[in-house]
Amino acid sequence: MWERMASIYPQYQRFATRTSREIPVVIIEPATGAP
Repeated sequence: MWERMASIYPQYQRFATRTSREIPVVIIEPATGAP
């Protein structure tokens, strides 16, 4: 997922190289039965 996001928004990869902390990736999916 990270590679896909970094290809869409290259600033993510640049930010990742400038920080020592782990950058979480969150995947949001619709709930079952949602309208």
